[in-house]
This record gives sequence, structure tokens and C-alpha cells, in this order.
Amino acid sequence: MMSCFPTTGSLIPAKKFLGCVPLRVAVHLLFWALLAQCFQCFLANVGGILTHTSNHASGMAHMLTSIETCTGIPLLIAALWGAHTNREPFVRLGLYYLWMRVGIDTLFLVDILVVRDVCERMDAVGKAPQSGAAFTCGIMRSLNCLALAALVVATIYFAYIVWSYCEELQEGGAAAKIASFLAAIDDKLHLQEAGAASKQELTPYAWSSACVSYDASRFKGWNP
Repeated sequence: MMSCFPTTGSLIPAKKFLGCVPLRVAVHLLFWALLAQCFQCFLANVGGILTHTSNHASGMAHMLTSIETCTGIPLLIAALWGAHTNREPFVRLGLYYLWMRVGIDTLFLVDILVVRDVCERMDAVGKAPQSGAAFTCGIMRSLNCLALAALVVATIYFAYIVWSYCEELQEGGAAAKIASFLAAIDDKLHLQEAGAASKQELTPYAWSSACVSYDASRFKGWNP
């Protein structure tokens, strides 16, 4: 299966999350947290529709959230099952979801900077007074950009951790198959060597026994 990251020769997989947490534990916790977030967003969207309340989100943001939620829940459930049973192809579904989130978060950043401006929203709700309005607007815009940029960077790192775990499962499965194959060949060689050794040990004994029995039958009726 084609990987979303470069090949192992150009990118070294991580051994642990943040240098201390095992990859298996980190991937399980990450998938559970993402799944909980998807359910929370799904329930919030359903509650907003049923109660006819608006969260001041643009149509683009609402559409992206719906796509992320509806796609993420089945993918993360399959990825969790794959992580629990060590099935690498299913774990990669979680990797694909994380890359989808990187794209969606980038579109959110474009939505905030281009489609809707935080300064216009502040003016609309009366939270930007005339004095210091430009300073407040710049601070809010910078905080939004930094928060989304940090979210994108964190998501990329999480995707790297999941990819490292996928590589670990893939290499572990191949190594286990090779080890079992070599063990079977080794056992077969040992059996062949043991059979050959026992044949070499029994052949002189059998030959001497045959000679003794032949001599005994030859001189059985002879009485000096």
C-alpha cells in the first residue's frame, strides 16, 4: 500500500511519541481523543440544527466541519480496531484522516483570513471600541493565525507518529514471517541431520547383527 509519507530511506520513523511514550499507547490515545472530538462536533451540529441556533460560523466552515465529522467517525473506528488487532492497513485509515484534517485546517485558516475577518465580527458585536480598535484587531487576528498554525503543525506531527507506528507494524509483520520461515527451515535441516546421523549409527550395528545371526544359523546343527 502506498504511504502518504516519503519512503523510509528519506524519513526515519519515530521510536516513541515525544521521546518517552510508546507508539502503540500514543496512537491509541490519539485515535480515542480524535474520535471523541468528532462525536462532540457531530452532536453540536445536530443540536444546532434541531434548536435552530447559530454559532456564527460561515457556510464554508460549517461544510468543512460536517465533512470532517462524517468522514472521521468511521475512519477512526476502523483505525482503532486496526491498532487494537495490529492490522496495519486499518491503522493507515487514521493516517489518511489526519492528512485530511491538515487540509481542512488549512482551509479554515483561509476562511478566517480571506472569507471572514475577525475584525468585522468584533465590530458587528460591538467589542472593538474606537480607541485601540486597530491594535485589538491585529492581536485577535494574530492569535487566530497562530492557533491554527500550531494546530496544523501538531496534526502533521501526529500524522508522523501514526505513520511511524504503521511502519513498525509493517516491519514487525514481515520480520515475524521471515523468522517463522527460517525457523521452519532450521527445524527441517535439524531433522534431516538427525535422521542421517541415526542412519549412520544404526547401519554398522544392523550389519554386524546380520552377520552374527547368519553365523549362528550356519553352525546351529553342528556338534563336534
